[in-house]
Amino acid sequence: MTTYPEAAARIELEVMTPNEQLFGRLRGKYDVTITIAPGFAERAGDRETAVQLGRLCRLIFMHRAQRLDRVEEETMQPGPPEPPSAKDLEFQRRYEELTVSETSSDGTMTLTVVGLSNWTWDIASGTVDRRGSDGVAANATEVANAVALRLADEVRKLNIRVYHHHD
Repeated sequence: MTTYPEAAARIELEVMTPNEQLFGRLRGKYDVTITIAPGFAERAGDRETAVQLGRLCRLIFMHRAQRLDRVEEETMQPGPPEPPSAKDLEFQRRYEELTVSETSSDGTMTLTVVGLSNWTWDIASGTVDRRGSDGVAANATEVANAVALRLADEVRKLNIRVYHHHD
């Protein structure tokens, strides 16, 4: 039987924004690739590109969470769901408040995530004109991967604080 870590490492999914101009691919739990249709970023400008990148990342990670839930159902011990404990409720509350922010190595793009529901990109003025769609996509990929890894680390630490911390 396949274990959860093995199945999670084999996840592959592809999503696109409703306007069909930005595309995201996830391999495993954390390997994100973002592409942008040629010329889109230049036509849309910094602000609209940032909005669309936020939509794309939310879609990627929403689908990732759904896929991981299915993997967990398929690989973990089946049984009736248990009611959430006080620690489960505390974890959920703190998880929804979790904030992570990462910036591209050139300092032009920042992604801030709050509770996995709010994905906000800040793109420095003129970036899309200087970098073009491919350059913006490369920076977005760099930052999205950094955020994915940082989120995983923050969730791991939260898990330890809530479930394993003894007063």
